Amino acid sequence: RLTLLGLLLFVGSFALMWFFKALAVYGNALCMRWVGNRVVTDMRNQVFEKLTNQSLSFYGKVDMGQLISRVMQDTDVIQGAVSNNIASLTSMPFQILGSVGFIVIASISNDNFVLLFIMLAAGFLMMLPIILVGKKVRKIYKTSLHRVSYVFSRMHEVFTGIILVKASFTEKEEFNKFREVNEKYFHTLIKALKTQLMMSPLTELLGVCAIAIFFVYAYLDNISLADIIVLIV
Repeated sequence: RLTLLGLLLFVGSFALMWFFKALAVYGNALCMRWVGNRVVTDMRNQVFEKLTNQSLSFYGKVDMGQLISRVMQDTDVIQGAVSNNIASLTSMPFQILGSVGFIVIASISNDNFVLLFIMLAAGFLMMLPIILVGKKVRKIYKTSLHRVSYVFSRMHEVFTGIILVKASFTEKEEFNKFREVNEKYFHTLIKALKTQLMMSPLTELLGVCAIAIFFVYAYLDNISLADIIVLIV
């Protein structure tokens, strides 16, 4: 029977562990955001310094809106990538190595390498959507970054020439041009989003298929339920 002291120790240790876990999650998220913002801040400084050192002939050939897009929009995309992915890049390899190592040890101890083969084959198959779909996503996002520069360009042209626009009463025409460019950018983003969202269902589907194959093998090889639960976990 659980005593009062045992209950207090259990609740206290649980609360303490939860506190340290929450503190670690907060610290991790804060560090990731700090790194992302620091990278982008340094990058913007370098890009701006590089641009200010260009010749007047360079500025005569380029579009101001596209330059602003490069300095602001492109670096914001990099910030999101760094903040969201650097934590996974540092932690996931250890999780994968730990899981693979456990399966290798289990296969050696049970003198059964079929499980190891199933796991490696499933891992390879689950990489295919990431490689194939990811390549397409990168291509679409590259196009979207190119198109958002046109959005900045239209805004820059209209705002810098607003006196001429007002004098010639072309506000409606300029709005229609901007809306057309903005709509193209929107449709490009949605296309990229649809393609990107395919990754998770495809990888999960392949993972479920691998587990199903494992269950069939476990049934045919008379593997105990206890061993199945341990391996699945």
